Amino acid sequence: MVKQNNDICTELLAVHAPEQELKVRKSISTSEKGVRYTATVNPERETVVFQVDGCIICDGDKCDKLVLSKNPTDTKTWIGHFVELKHSDVEHAIDQLEATIRHTVFKHPSLTRKYARIVATRFPANNGNTPFERARERFADKYQCNLKRLKPNQPDSI
Repeated sequence: MVKQNNDICTELLAVHAPEQELKVRKSISTSEKGVRYTATVNPERETVVFQVDGCIICDGDKCDKLVLSKNPTDTKTWIGHFVELKHSDVEHAIDQLEATIRHTVFKHPSLTRKYARIVATRFPANNGNTPFERARERFADKYQCNLKRLKPNQPDSI
């Protein structure tokens, strides 16, 4: 892998073509197989979208997309939104997001905040102790990462 002299965005751009170029945006949208993730970027700032599955990570479990946004309070660091687009298999989505967040590429010191997003057309009923709720607690404790579920086209905030 590339030496960690630069920030994570510079290093990823040096090796991988982004799905959406690095530029200042006020909103972002990406989709796969009919499932769409949308987010408002507030404050408006530089963002870039990478395909993780098959590009940044080619084997094992991995999520679909990574949205990097420049940290508005420290422009030398980045915020990562790891996105898994699914129709219904939420438990597998959790495994994919967790494997991606644990991957060495994403332990870069300039990636200071991480968010995980499952965008699915169907979620299991929420009885208070679902695999999703347990994963949400684990992501917060183990990875300092906010795990959230969204319906397609339900706006998120970056």
